[in-house]
Amino acid sequence: MLFVTQKTLAKKTRGWMKLIARKNVHKWPFDIDSAVLLVIDMQGYFLGERERGFCAGGGAIIPNVQRLISHFRKNGRPIVFTRHAHKKDGSDLGILKKWWPEMPMDGTLPAEIDERIYSPPPQPSPLKGEGIMSASTLSSFKGEVAGVDKIFTSSRVEGAGADKIPSPFRGEGKGGGEYILTKNRYSAFYNTKLNDILRQHKTKEVVITGVMTNICCESTARDAFYRDYMVRFVADATGSNREELHIGTLLNLAYAFADVCTTEELVNDSFFTRRLTR
Repeated sequence: MLFVTQKTLAKKTRGWMKLIARKNVHKWPFDIDSAVLLVIDMQGYFLGERERGFCAGGGAIIPNVQRLISHFRKNGRPIVFTRHAHKKDGSDLGILKKWWPEMPMDGTLPAEIDERIYSPPPQPSPLKGEGIMSASTLSSFKGEVAGVDKIFTSSRVEGAGADKIPSPFRGEGKGGGEYILTKNRYSAFYNTKLNDILRQHKTKEVVITGVMTNICCESTARDAFYRDYMVRFVADATGSNREELHIGTLLNLAYAFADVCTTEELVNDSFFTRRLTR
């Protein structure tokens, strides 16, 4: 039985925020013009109910992740989608193979971002001319030089080995751009170009969403804090396998690493301001 669903998420979130309230006191006004949205590992491996890595809390957060993606697009702000994937020969599994008997491998559906979270808009295809670039075609043209897959962005990341592709979204002049970044460890910073992307966009804040709360999301949040980014960790847009693990991470991060907030607080500026002035 799932510990949280889309119907129960709002009520659950109120309870979680109440539990961590005494430690969740590090509050500053949210400036979306200096923020980048991180969507961590919302892919088949974690969202597919028959997959070995199925995350019980992943399905419940999809509408909130979608809402935040839409909000950042409307404000012309960058979004980084990560996917956890390993080489087909398993040569980059490292110590993870001792923990997990099966991991998502590059070129397979479990390694692809769920279409409810990201679907490529119409783009000229390098093979067939005009049309929609499918997930499989996109995989063939990611150009994972230095571990970065660049998509639909209005600016180039120096040293990332990715070509400039015009963005179909609004607000390009404010620094918007979207990226798919492949990682093979928990943290989205480890052995990737994420920090270069953030610096390119003069980022001061990162907003963390996705799965799993207590593994990849928490690891990324801690690494962002170590690099002096203000971390906004979204309680109702991150998901775990068990409720106690989710709560434990929210409490740990609120204590020393992040402002734990909700989707509504980030999207509704007036609500966020009221919370700060209580």
